[in-house]
Amino acid sequence: MTLDLGLLYEGPPSPDVVRLDDPRDVPPLTPEEMAALGAFTVRQELERSPAYLKLRPRISQLASALAYRPADPAPTATGRPSLRVVSWNMERGTRLDGVKALLATHPEASAADIIMLNEVDRGMARSGNLDTCAELARHLGMHMLFGNGYFCLGYGGPADGPAHLPNHMGMHGNAILSRYPMSRAEVFSVPVSSDRYHTRDQRLGHKKALWAEVQTPAGPLAVASVHLDSITSPARRAWQMRGVLRHLLRRIPHGPLLLGGDLNTSTLDFSALPALSVDLSRKVLRGGVRGIMRRCLQPERHDERPLFEALEGAGLRWRELNPPRIPTFRFEVQELEDACSVMSFPPPALIRACALYLRTLGGVAPFKLDWFAGRDVEPVGSPEVIPRPVHAGHRISDHDPILVDIAL
Repeated sequence: MTLDLGLLYEGPPSPDVVRLDDPRDVPPLTPEEMAALGAFTVRQELERSPAYLKLRPRISQLASALAYRPADPAPTATGRPSLRVVSWNMERGTRLDGVKALLATHPEASAADIIMLNEVDRGMARSGNLDTCAELARHLGMHMLFGNGYFCLGYGGPADGPAHLPNHMGMHGNAILSRYPMSRAEVFSVPVSSDRYHTRDQRLGHKKALWAEVQTPAGPLAVASVHLDSITSPARRAWQMRGVLRHLLRRIPHGPLLLGGDLNTSTLDFSALPALSVDLSRKVLRGGVRGIMRRCLQPERHDERPLFEALEGAGLRWRELNPPRIPTFRFEVQELEDACSVMSFPPPALIRACALYLRTLGGVAPFKLDWFAGRDVEPVGSPEVIPRPVHAGHRISDHDPILVDIAL
């Protein structure tokens, strides 16, 4: 059987740059259509089904959907001599009240002019079937842009909630919120590293990135929200970044550009169990587990160096835009099993062994995964990380927000 790699793996070609002079969106499938597609657990069976063959063009549109909604009323300019930009993997928005509270009231985050978000759900049961980016935009009074990457038929992992609840829209991608209007935008493909259909959320499509041209008081600023793969190798992430940069430089050859997002620079090779076993064994022999953890806070100096060399080769600075050796993600013992069950990898025996060892090191493994990189932008002051944000006694996301001020 020939697999339909055009949609489920490689995906359709990205649409051209869109001028954002009016609201736009892609209508979702009906509950009956969603249920008919979700009845299949094997990709070959889905591809042969009449329901899929009939809906394939619409699924293709949904997997690369771009939604824009201007704020009403339009936000007012702050008059500050700089722009504050926040980038955050909000972990699907399953704790949306906490995300709202932090972005609206935190002394640093509430001053944001532009917010770039990864792992944004629209109409997913695990996040209450809410349009999480639209909810945030309304709450903050900002312009909203959403770029979809995956059309999801399943609910996710055990930590995401009851499996029997249906998704209303089934979208999962990136978003940009802005105090200032956005004039042009595009959702585009990240080079494909893995097929995510045979996971608990049954994803059609593949990772996308999102860029937009923001009309700031000092002129246009292009911002790009990027999310690279976690379940792959550092070499493949560098390959993904080179593909992202080639596309961005074709679309935005000149002028200010700020890229931000979860680049998943774990320094570990999660591409397959044998590769991970060899990678961990080599690193333990070289410097022990504590050595691994030190390397995870300086990925740019070790296994992930090719990714940062790609940024520099494309003319993007990153050193001045990120605080050194500050973690933005932590694997904690009590969350490790849930996180790995969502990924369906590594195997349970390895998860238990890692959890046991983590307890001897304080129960936390820190990683530096989230970054900014920019061209023709000048940072003001020191970039920051907002560590371990909580709301009502619970962590809001498994990632920490990062922020930087850019001179106008």
